[in-house]
Amino acid sequence: MSENGFLKKYPTIPFVILTYLVTWIIFPLAMTTRIPFEPLLVIASWMPNLGAFIVLGLILRENGGVRRLLAGWGKWNVGLGWYLAALSPLMVASLAVGVYLLLGGNTAAPEQPVTAPIIIGAFVISLITGATGEELGWRGFLLPRLQVRFIALVASLIVGVVWGFWHLPLWLIPGQLWGTLPFWAFALGAISTSIIYTWVVNNTGRSMVMASLIHLSTNFGMNIVFILGLTPPHEYIVISSIIYTVYAIVVTIVAGPSKLSRKLDSVQRPT
Repeated sequence: MSENGFLKKYPTIPFVILTYLVTWIIFPLAMTTRIPFEPLLVIASWMPNLGAFIVLGLILRENGGVRRLLAGWGKWNVGLGWYLAALSPLMVASLAVGVYLLLGGNTAAPEQPVTAPIIIGAFVISLITGATGEELGWRGFLLPRLQVRFIALVASLIVGVVWGFWHLPLWLIPGQLWGTLPFWAFALGAISTSIIYTWVVNNTGRSMVMASLIHLSTNFGMNIVFILGLTPPHEYIVISSIIYTVYAIVVTIVAGPSKLSRKLDSVQRPT
């Protein structure tokens, strides 16, 4: 088999390599240049989408492949229940705060007054990074191709590991909050939420609206907790990752590990 034939048969491999390579080149710029971290974060967060576009256009050469991937953002009519499921990470964030307080923790006053522009800024950052920058790659490109070869649970675990460790450079940048957080808890949360995201995406016909919304809810909920000082970041990451793990186990038991879906045909093969 030629090299090009191998890449076409296993397009997930060049996608992961390309996404990791470009992202892990971008993040070190925060350590070696005076470029502010936030613009680099936004650019790096779009690498999963870009990786999917490149593989579809230059390796698979699918006619209209990128257009079909983008069409996932047009799937809005999925039922109110799935919108509530996509917003459930906000409840997880609230529950994590509640657990922290029940364990004897104390909230801390924010370091600066919390104003509307700060909240809006946190929402915008959450929206333009993981929510819209990553999901066409992870849940739009990688997940359905893995589900052709593996049951939904296994595919979700693979995506979760790849997705979690893709964030590792954040822990290597001096002066950032990430370096103070336990990476094991973050990785556990990524793997657990990957299962939950699959459950939502599979049941909504691979709606990228739902994938983006649940990712947005996850990040925005966490950011609000940090901004308001409701729970220290270290404790929040640990508690929320445990809650997400329980959540993922319940979803797997109820929906079934082979599908994580109500209908067999809801897992659509990629074109």
